[in-house]
Amino acid sequence: MSKISFFGLWMIGYFLFMFYTIDVSLTSILEKDNEDAVEVAGRNAISQSINRGYLRVKEEMTIDPKVAEAVFLKSYAKNVGYNQADTVRKIDIQDISSNPPMLAVEVTTATASYTKNYLTIWDEYLNEQKDYTNSRQIIIYEAKSTTKPPKGGVSNK
Repeated sequence: MSKISFFGLWMIGYFLFMFYTIDVSLTSILEKDNEDAVEVAGRNAISQSINRGYLRVKEEMTIDPKVAEAVFLKSYAKNVGYNQADTVRKIDIQDISSNPPMLAVEVTTATASYTKNYLTIWDEYLNEQKDYTNSRQIIIYEAKSTTKPPKGGVSNK
């Protein structure tokens, strides 16, 4: 094998490794950004959708599901920091419960992959040329008893 062909193969391998490194770093940045945005948006959605009148009267915490969904979507869009043109986000609000207050969401984010783009045929696998990350958040507020248990763990009931 001549030195020129060895150098050519080495350069191809180097560029593929470089593209792969860029893909891994972009995917990890996207994953961390997505995870932080989902966490902050979930907390905002629960805290801003509490029915304060019901809390004052019945001393029981409930949330308004419509307000929770709207606040989550607005807060998520505001807290996302990684905005590139080829990034696709799918927000799936899986469950909202009023009593007990609960919000369960999953956000899937996809971004273009440089390595997959250069290693596949241009038009054949267009949908598969993305790297995906998922972030899930489940927030549940539970009522806690206001009476203290007796010492020693023994009750008189």
